[in-house]
Amino acid sequence: MQNGECKTDSLSGAHARDPRGGRDIQDRTFRSGVCAAKRLDSLPRILVGAVFARQTARCGTGIGANVTKAEAAQRRAEFIRRMNIRRSETRETRSWLREIRGTGHSHRSELDDLSAE
Repeated sequence: MQNGECKTDSLSGAHARDPRGGRDIQDRTFRSGVCAAKRLDSLPRILVGAVFARQTARCGTGIGANVTKAEAAQRRAEFIRRMNIRRSETRETRSWLREIRGTGHSHRSELDDLSAE
C-alpha cells in the first residue's frame, strides 16, 4: 500500500454525493474502515498490538455498518438510533487510535489521516 492511498484528501475527489451536496457518507465510512484495517495490519504481532488492532477494527468497521443500517431504516427513530451508535463507534475508534499513538506502536503519520476522517 502506498502512503497516499488512505489519506482523507483522497476521499474528497469525485465520489457519489447525497442530494444535499455532501459527500456520500457510506463511501466515506467504507473507505475509512478499509484504510483502518490496512493500517492496523501493520501493528506489531505482540499481545498489546493484537488487542489494539482487534478493538480498533471492531469499532472502526462498525461505523460504516451502522451508517448502512441507518440508511435502510424504515422509521426515523431507527435511523437516529443507528446514527447515534455510529457516533459512539467513532468516538471509541478515536480513543483506540490515541492509545496506539501513545504507546509508540505505530508512526503518528500513519494514524493521523484516520483520526481526521
